[in-house]
Amino acid sequence: SYPNYYIAGLAAKFVKVALGGAGGDEVFAGYPWRYELVAGLDDAQAFDRAYYDYWSRLVPEAEKPSFFADEVWNQARDRSTFDLYRSVLEPVAQLEPLEKALYFEAKTFLHGLLVVEDKVSMAHGLESRVPFLDNDLVDFSMKLPARAKLGNLAEVVRLDENEPGGKQARYYQRTRDGKIILRKMMGRYIPSQITD
Repeated sequence: SYPNYYIAGLAAKFVKVALGGAGGDEVFAGYPWRYELVAGLDDAQAFDRAYYDYWSRLVPEAEKPSFFADEVWNQARDRSTFDLYRSVLEPVAQLEPLEKALYFEAKTFLHGLLVVEDKVSMAHGLESRVPFLDNDLVDFSMKLPARAKLGNLAEVVRLDENEPGGKQARYYQRTRDGKIILRKMMGRYIPSQITD
């Protein structure tokens, strides 16, 4: 989060309110390499296992009791974390894999990003707004087919998100995928050097 912290500090020298980009990737499929994992997993059980394993790598099973707050872990005690994960996906069980993945990330991962956005900006007295999470825009995005957000999972380049250094030239510039409809729309208003 340190880049966000320093950017917020710089912005706070000039303005009191700023627009942040939080949510744009989660709502408009901005992480193609993440979704390549579930491409073609139309079998619900195969999808559930692959995506659960992907996200579970962040917190090993043995560390989960100390990772979660006591009140959360006490609620989860009678169910496995895999069952809890699957309960999050129940409302979208019939959707295609990419849409299920986006739903899961919006319901789980995005909350932590919003806490970071708020804390790093408010540390400098800067109010950060997140226009990509406007209710109407999110509702609209959730109705879009996955192909409007992400072009071709078959051509996605696998990458290690923890690899140091710039990845744009090595990965994104090769496929120019993710956030397709958002980038096309923004292309009407901002230069292609930004949208591309």
